[in-house]
Amino acid sequence: MKSRYHAHIEYAKRKEFIKIVFDSNKKTRNKFHEACKTNNTNATKVLKDFVNNYIKENEKNKPE
Repeated sequence: MKSRYHAHIEYAKRKEFIKIVFDSNKKTRNKFHEACKTNNTNATKVLKDFVNNYIKENEKNKPE
């Protein structure tokens, strides 16, 4: 029997996606999700935007 996430797993493999994981306590996680909801966004978008902006900023400051 296929997992209900089978299609997503296969898509992620084709796109060569990997997970970035970090530990957080429940209170922090809940506050973060509440803040995202208040700002009409979601945790995934906020974190992806942060990572991409962080990379861009560090590439600017990278010595040649």
